[in-house]
Amino acid sequence: NKLSELEKTKFIDWSIVLSKQKSIFETFYQLKNIKSLNAYKINQQLLLISMYSLVPPLRLELMNTTFITKENENNGIDDFVLVEDDNVYYILNKEKKKHEAIRIHIDDEMLKKIIKQSLELYPRKYVFTSYTNINSKATQQNVAKRMKYLFADTGKNVSVSALRSSFCSYNFENHAVYNDRVNAAK
Repeated sequence: NKLSELEKTKFIDWSIVLSKQKSIFETFYQLKNIKSLNAYKINQQLLLISMYSLVPPLRLELMNTTFITKENENNGIDDFVLVEDDNVYYILNKEKKKHEAIRIHIDDEMLKKIIKQSLELYPRKYVFTSYTNINSKATQQNVAKRMKYLFADTGKNVSVSALRSSFCSYNFENHAVYNDRVNAAK
């Protein structure tokens, strides 16, 4: 299979995604003043790229998540990130779908650290907020624009779908076992 011209404008090599995540990670942890507005903006970027690159990238639901620290705090929230003791879970489609919620235990230690520290450093309800108002939830469209901005220097129009495609290509190129491929395609 060859990429069409349109697909070529969106496809990004997975190594570039991982390199970008590493770069933002290093930038954030070298900051002197982590309570500044600039630090919060970089932390939001780090959270976004890490949530879509340190585990197989999911669909758009992550862009609309709320933080909770106890599962019984759910109160009808559809998509949330549960940060409980030493565990972090994505719990998606809790209310709106006609099936059980999708529950994903995050076992990547770096991602757990990034998520937990983000919530500790910047206590808030929503995972992604306005850069200037931590109490104002960022829209899914706004978060998608942030993703595109992160990769603007590549000349690619990167979306969640592009990341999913890139990750799957990376898996196939690196001979992931069949079960890994099936799980990544979910």
